[in-house]
Amino acid sequence: MQRFGDSLARWEKPTAICPQVAGLPRNEGEFVLARLSRIAVAAGAPLGPEHCKANFFVIVTEKPNELLKALEKKHPEMYTDGYYTLVRKFRSSTSPVRVWYNAELYDDYGLRLNVSGSTPSRIAFSSMRDLTSLIMIVDTQRVRESGVTFGQLAAYIAMVGLAELRSDPKIGTAPTILNLFSKSGVQPPSGLSSWDQAYLKALYHTSHKDIMQLAEIKTSVIEDLAP
Repeated sequence: MQRFGDSLARWEKPTAICPQVAGLPRNEGEFVLARLSRIAVAAGAPLGPEHCKANFFVIVTEKPNELLKALEKKHPEMYTDGYYTLVRKFRSSTSPVRVWYNAELYDDYGLRLNVSGSTPSRIAFSSMRDLTSLIMIVDTQRVRESGVTFGQLAAYIAMVGLAELRSDPKIGTAPTILNLFSKSGVQPPSGLSSWDQAYLKALYHTSHKDIMQLAEIKTSVIEDLAP
């Protein structure tokens, strides 16, 4: 989700992606981690080494609200990038998969900035908004009711984890895994579609600083998908 005056948020070095999956049997958790890693590498997103400090938390649970309350009590600092209204919306969400993104502003040298916003010039942002951590809550009951496959769920986790997206993106009939839980009647793909792959590739291969990045992403996706 792009905020006014900010660059699109994405994972950038030195904050490489370090995923951790909880609440699944070991073989299923490793499947999700492997799928996520492959998709991240294909997109060009930075992936941390095998032994790194987790910052990409995927938590699968039958009781999401109770778990979230327990997490907030244990980690009161978990919402480092959000207004109260956004936190409240996240808490009250009934989505099968809900995601909270934390991001911070960095300058051209990779130094963290202690400011709340950036002032772009006509051609470039004065600072870049990089993802630093995320918390993804997967409601097993709602996922089960949706009738999705485990492969589809793993692809969805990767898509919403690599790109900061709105909780209710307006995607219409686009051939994307983001339609997995929508009520549009559109049949979701079995995994990441060519559209999804083109978008992630464009997100991580266009200039993070360029104020025209969104337009460049659109152009890149069209060129990738053109017959």
